[in-house]
Amino acid sequence: MIFVDSNIPMYLVGANERYRIDASRLIENAVTARERLVDEVFSVTLDDVERAKTILHGRKKHSARDAIHLATMERQGVTRIMTFDTGFDAYPGVSRVVAA
Repeated sequence: MIFVDSNIPMYLVGANERYRIDASRLIENAVTARERLVDEVFSVTLDDVERAKTILHGRKKHSARDAIHLATMERQGVTRIMTFDTGFDAYPGVSRVVAA
């Protein structure tokens, strides 16, 4: 299971050709590998918000939105994220899926 950050679909339709190609490649690779792709749309809980506050405490590398992603991923047992945001590389137990 791979969490898909919102920057992936944004780059799929964006003007930046490099990221558009990489985003397309990431999605194609995941589909070929029959990966389950998830996001947090409409499923963020109050517990996720509380966990995000804990994640943010003492961490300057993550935005509030990143912390929500991380909290949602923890709750869903997801350890991989598809994103161009390298800030996730520093979070323990999370690996970022990159274009090959």
